[in-house]
Amino acid sequence: MRISTSQLYLQGLQAIQDQQTQLARVSNQLGTGRRIISPADDPAASASIVGLNEDLQRLERFQTNADRAESRLGLTETTLDSGISAMQRLRELAITGLNGSQSAESRADIAAEARQLLDQMIALGNTRDANGEYIFGGFQSQTQPFTQTAGVVSYNGDQGQRFLAVGENRQVAVTDNGSDIFMAAPADNAQSAFTVIAEFAAAMENNTPQDLDSPPRSAHILDDMDAVLDNMSGARSTIGARQRAIDLQREQNADAILRMEQTRSGLQDLDFAEAATNLQRHTAALEAAQLSFTRIQGLSLFNFLR
Repeated sequence: MRISTSQLYLQGLQAIQDQQTQLARVSNQLGTGRRIISPADDPAASASIVGLNEDLQRLERFQTNADRAESRLGLTETTLDSGISAMQRLRELAITGLNGSQSAESRADIAAEARQLLDQMIALGNTRDANGEYIFGGFQSQTQPFTQTAGVVSYNGDQGQRFLAVGENRQVAVTDNGSDIFMAAPADNAQSAFTVIAEFAAAMENNTPQDLDSPPRSAHILDDMDAVLDNMSGARSTIGARQRAIDLQREQNADAILRMEQTRSGLQDLDFAEAATNLQRHTAALEAAQLSFTRIQGLSLFNFLR
């Protein structure tokens, strides 16, 4: 088969271009540290990488939500701890104030401190997060949950509870409405924390030793305080359980992220030793193609005439 000079020229030129393309591809791989520069390099692996990236983005969102949930629950936990401490202090005051030997002046001092504890409890119920949202308002996070009018504390929020997704098929409650925590204690009279404090302060201000020192009356006051304490402590325990669930889910997410990143790395990361070998091979092949092309260009029939 006869091959024309133009065919030889085109074949030589194509060989050079092919080696230049391969050399550029290896250079790009070394520059980026990735085996796959475009989906055409490995369509199956590229599709897997796209899926892994989507899964990783979703897991990262779960981790972000877990951090947000942990922060919100941490604030709620701290607030409840303060409320529990306030009620414990109130109980100490009650044990002292319900003693029939107390003077009117000492009971007045106790009443004044109880009123301060009431103000503190209202302030705790109106706690805001870093974004200025009320944490005990349910879905009404922009409305002040507790207001006091004529000595009566009212709840202005709703019964809503917010959730955040922290994992696949795992959501955790990140808010607790103030009605459940502050307004109703699990006792027969179901009095709010505010009412319990206010009634005790009023009893101290009225200073009626014969009533306060009687076992039914004193027991009733202490039982109401214990009911409020039990309710807050129960809410505190529930929050602790959620925090533990978040920590466990965060660890599971982190393990999944690590596995996916390792899989992705195996698909897309470059073997630098192999790439360096390929670079040398394609460089040598390009030089050989260029040399061959140059020699073919210099050939003509006159080279064989004597």
